[in-house]
Parts: sequence; structure tokens; C-alpha cells
Amino acid sequence: MSDFLIFDNVVKLYSNRWLALDRVSFSLDAGEFVFLVGPSGAGKSTLLKLIYLGEFPTYGEIRYLSWSTKTITMDEIPLLRRKVGVIFQDFKLLQEKTAYENIAFALRAVGKSRKEIRRRTNELLQSVGLSHKKDFYPPQLSGGEKQRISIARAIALSPPLILADEPTGDLDPETAGGIMELILNIHRQGTAVILATHNMDMLRDFDFRVLELREGKLV
Repeated sequence: MSDFLIFDNVVKLYSNRWLALDRVSFSLDAGEFVFLVGPSGAGKSTLLKLIYLGEFPTYGEIRYLSWSTKTITMDEIPLLRRKVGVIFQDFKLLQEKTAYENIAFALRAVGKSRKEIRRRTNELLQSVGLSHKKDFYPPQLSGGEKQRISIARAIALSPPLILADEPTGDLDPETAGGIMELILNIHRQGTAVILATHNMDMLRDFDFRVLELREGKLV
């Protein structure tokens, strides 16, 4: 079994007694690409939140790299989060910051030098094809451009794992194809990816492992 990411009999029960995940067990290898599928409400977003510890499991254990949900301390959670890049469907960009500043923010938060922030941010803008939009604010960008900035921010610290939660859900097919190609390029460089989607058509184009959730259970 992989020692990169392991879900061991994970249950997530919310306070309103809603069972979001029901005894979910799987492992992910370093550098692997996995699709996480299932209808809305199946538990996909909850599963991703548990990996970056936006939520904790009610029962069971999640192990990622050297951390375990049973033993991790509050001080270690930010360290774990630096090793996970998250791409959200609704982008979660800071509206009052430019495209450049949104990416630089992630680097500034971990104490990178001004010179390193400038070098890395410009490199990331170039990698997502948006160097010419670096001084634009999110409201001035299209949906696809916002998602590209979101991707650049997610990979800023070169995490070994990327979580993508419906990253093409609100985009037209052509734009979605470009975003998917960017994510595949990240994967080709050795990064593990878990991509959550309810778009079953997407799976036909790729030969990656599929984890399917239905009413909180892995089927």
C-alpha cells in the first residue's frame, strides 16, 4: 500500500447527523492521477477538504506524507497545507489583489525573499500564459483566466499533491480543455493529482484510475 496518501476507514459525520463519508478506504501513490467522481452531494468536496485538513474525520485515519490525522498538532497543519495545492471551482482569488499579487501572496506567506517571489511569480504567470494580465484584478479576468491564476497559485510552492475540485465545472468546453491540459502538464512533471468532477464525459478521454463516491460510500 502507498505511504503517500492513505484513507483508512474514514467516516465524516456532521453535527446535523448527515453522514458525508461512510468508511472510505483507498491509497494514492506519489505522482498518480486519480479522478474522483460522483453526483453532487456524494461527498467529493468533503473528501478533498479532509486531505488539506479543512475538516477532520469523525472516525478512521488519514495519513499524508509523514502526517496522520490522529497525531498531527495545530502547529503542523500549516506545514501540511504547504504540501497540498488546491484548485477550486469558484477560484477563491483575492478580489482586491492583482493576478500577480494573488500568486505572490502564497509565496509571501511562507517567507520567501522579495527577489524569489518576483522570479517565481513571473515564471508561474508565464507557465499559465498570463504574463500580459499580471496587473489585472479578478473582476477584469474571464473565468478561464481566473482558473489559470488559481492553478498558478496552487503550484507556487511546488506541492507533491494537487487537489482540483470541479476545476472546469463553470467553463465552456474549449476553455475547460485548456485548463485540463495545464493540469495534465503539472501531473507530467511528477505531481500527484486528485481531480473531482461529475462530468463523466471527461473520463473517456483519459486512462486514469477512477474513485466513485455514492452517498458517501466508495463504490
